[in-house]
Amino acid sequence: MRVRRPWGRPPTCPGPPHILAPPEHARRLASLLRDTREVEQLSGFEEDSHWGQAATWLDMAAGLKEVTIDMSPKDGSGYLCSQAWPYDDAHSKTASIYHTELTRLLYTYCAIENVARALLWPTLLEDGKIEHRIIPHIRNFPVDRLPHYWCIIEHFYWHCANDLILKKMLKKFEISHGRPSVAMQAGIKLRHFLAHGVLRSPAPHHDGESWTDGSTNQTCVARHGASSLLFTTQMLIYNATLEGRLNFLDDHIDLREEMWVADSNGQHDWVFSMPVAEFLFSAHLTAGESPA
Repeated sequence: MRVRRPWGRPPTCPGPPHILAPPEHARRLASLLRDTREVEQLSGFEEDSHWGQAATWLDMAAGLKEVTIDMSPKDGSGYLCSQAWPYDDAHSKTASIYHTELTRLLYTYCAIENVARALLWPTLLEDGKIEHRIIPHIRNFPVDRLPHYWCIIEHFYWHCANDLILKKMLKKFEISHGRPSVAMQAGIKLRHFLAHGVLRSPAPHHDGESWTDGSTNQTCVARHGASSLLFTTQMLIYNATLEGRLNFLDDHIDLREEMWVADSNGQHDWVFSMPVAEFLFSAHLTAGESPA
């Protein structure tokens, strides 16, 4: 399946099941990593291993509540304009909301780097570009079996196309158009934009009556970036499982709540447990509701 066009409006994802927000998605993958029995030469789960660190970073991405940023004057001076305080208050909220999601993006990036080093070591060199090392291992992933994957990509692209700075990312979408690696490359590129100071912190928005959060577009992009890297983590684990390089404590995953999911034939049903490989096609989904 190829990414659809045109990009004139944000696409929708109708019907169940729905995708988890990045914190819940990260929490579910962290739990899966801790169920691992063996990763290549490692025996057992070790907190100080790359695999253990990946789980820790995912736990942090899941547990991050808020980054608080105060944009008010620090010199103790008062406000000379009645609109100055509302502006600074909205500016603080805008920065806090946006940078909370950017920080979560960094945590998911740290997680996928550790997953990649655990699963691809020693082929993943310390000075090698992570995306170039990962692509061969997810090239044949059946991405059409990931519900809402393309919807995330479409949202990601739409937001970038409508942002002066993020337009620079569009080459990643064009180069990887329709490939499983498109999400990973876009998510990693966004992280690099942040690390190298390319991203801009948005100003508050005035709706005609008051100052409000002005980060809606940028925050959505940051969330999609985190989701894209979490999707790629699922792909890497799936590939390693199929190749027999990754074993779990149990061949099946017992779900905390039943899920409405599709099997390899596209047939939906309620399930209480599923094979690990099948779970990796559903780890990003909420329990969902039967369309009936």
